[in-house]
Amino acid sequence: MMTNLPLHTQVKIAYGLNLITIGLTSTPSLWLQNIGVVTGVTALVLAYMIDAKAEKDSAEAGHAIYLIRTIWIWSLFLLVVLIGAETVILLNGNSTAMDALAERMINGHLPSYNELRATALSFFEDNRDLVISTLILWCAPAQLYALLRTLRAFPRALKNYRLKNPRTWF
Repeated sequence: MMTNLPLHTQVKIAYGLNLITIGLTSTPSLWLQNIGVVTGVTALVLAYMIDAKAEKDSAEAGHAIYLIRTIWIWSLFLLVVLIGAETVILLNGNSTAMDALAERMINGHLPSYNELRATALSFFEDNRDLVISTLILWCAPAQLYALLRTLRAFPRALKNYRLKNPRTWF
């Protein structure tokens, strides 16, 4: 069981999970991204558990705080950039399929799940290059932020060293 492991080992596992999360959420596969979200939540929960068990000013507590902040700040950045990317896609994309469905809905037609799915797939197919390039350009800074923060602290955790300022944004 994970909680029986020493705290310094749990810290290393949490950092490893976060690196896996960054890798999986950077792929174009929605299936792998969903697994990445699960590993990210697991890393976050583990970091909170470490923080609760560690002595207040210990190296483990510092790493737990740093990892918790990394995940939450990264999540905030991702939320902002995804809203921005969505705006760019909706303003610049070909929305013919969505416009046709919206017109039918305005006239009282309630679309089925299959109609909604077909419309979404049509929109994605019509705008595939725009969607992919926009998401890569907009999400890359957030992914890079999480990666750099994790790579900055993980080697110190491997050596059981303290972090100088675990509450830093950068």
